[in-house]
Formats: sequence, structure tokens, C-alpha cells
Amino acid sequence: MFVCSLTNRHEDPFYGKQEFAATDKEALSKRQQQIYNLIAPHFRLLQFLSSHFSASRLSKCDVERVYVRLITITVGAMSVGCSQPLAREAYFHTVLLGLRIARTCTTLAATMRTRLLDRILTAGLAWFAQTPQ
Repeated sequence: MFVCSLTNRHEDPFYGKQEFAATDKEALSKRQQQIYNLIAPHFRLLQFLSSHFSASRLSKCDVERVYVRLITITVGAMSVGCSQPLAREAYFHTVLLGLRIARTCTTLAATMRTRLLDRILTAGLAWFAQTPQ
């Protein structure tokens, strides 16, 4: 998943200097484009996996296990991910894909499915553990 460096973190507006002057729209849009360029490849990969999930999962049970392993690792990495507001959509689609995988996977035992759902929902709700930015 998308991991932020310190330079890409969104600054908390409550701790910054407040100015009541006109904003530099060009600098803001340039910064947004830089962040979007970092997020876009991850989001495209997520879209690819989501679109091919239904077709590929029915081929072999090993493919289902690959998807389960992939979403488990991805959801685990979301806890150290970025709090950048532009990454919200990618996080949301990751949680949606994880829930789809957990719902339709036939090779998972009930206890494993419960653990996977718990991890997915914990990662989805972890977004709200941070202060709004």
C-alpha cells in the first residue's frame, strides 16, 4: 500500500500558521499532482486486481489463497500507511476488495474468515483513529 515519507505527509491545519491571505493555487495544485502521481500506480494495481478477482478465483483454489494472502499483507501494511487525504479512495477500495474476497472465498475455514474480516475492518476503521486533516 501507499507509504508516506515525512515530506508527503499532510500537515495538520490546527498546528500551522494561519494566514488570511489568498492561497497560492498553483503551488497547491502542483503538490496535489505530486501526491496523486505517487498514489496512482497503487490505485491502478488495486483496480486491476479487483476487476480480475471474479474471473480468476474460479480457476483454482490456489488463486483464492493468493488473493487472501495478498489482502492479508495489504491490510496489515495499511496500519503504517499514509494519512494523506488523497489516499482515502485507495484505502476505501482496498477495504472493499478485502470484504469481497472474504465474502466469496470458498477455501477459507470459518475461523480464518472471521480473522480476515476482523483485520479488514480494523484496517478500515484505523483511518478514523487519526485526527482529521
